[in-house]
Amino acid sequence: IAGKIDHESIHLRGHKLYNTNAPIAEYEVIMAPLAPENKICAFIVPTNGYGIFEVTPLDFAGNRGIENGLVIFDVVIPQYFMVGAEGEGLKNALKTLNVGRLAMAAGSLATIAQCLQISHWWCKVRVQMGLPIGKYKQNATRVSKMACNAFAVEAIMRIGSTIYDKFKSKQDLRLMTAAIKLWSTEAAFDATLNEMRIRSGHG
Repeated sequence: IAGKIDHESIHLRGHKLYNTNAPIAEYEVIMAPLAPENKICAFIVPTNGYGIFEVTPLDFAGNRGIENGLVIFDVVIPQYFMVGAEGEGLKNALKTLNVGRLAMAAGSLATIAQCLQISHWWCKVRVQMGLPIGKYKQNATRVSKMACNAFAVEAIMRIGSTIYDKFKSKQDLRLMTAAIKLWSTEAAFDATLNEMRIRSGHG
């Protein structure tokens, strides 16, 4: 919850669970409704020097790639720590997802290309019943699907990125980027699954 103390200061208090990199961060971006209108705003909050800011590290079974924590805070910050205009916090936060979604498409394309390279090579060198396994319909279909999906993912990634660069300040592109991310990641999963089938001997 956030509330204005005066025209220069804002009182911010509450908690934030599953906060990525909280145990090692020097700053946090916190979303909170600003009283009295309760419009959602974004604030950059230093982790020390402005009041109570406690971080409890969280430990997840099998997840060692990132830091994570529970943050409890009760701070007074300058009003200029607000990101953007009042009430634009959530909108701006959701906009940042667009770039990440397009980046996921680029990563998916790299995954598909790598799976295609390995599968194509193995289909030529692995011989079963006197023929390279790429000669059999099932594996030929798998490899050709990977190739088609690689071209398709690259196309929608390039088109989506061009549209984003041209219209990001004029139109809401969240639905477009979400669809690109969804289809690209599913194509990458499909390519990975088929590459494992080919390489592990299903062919």
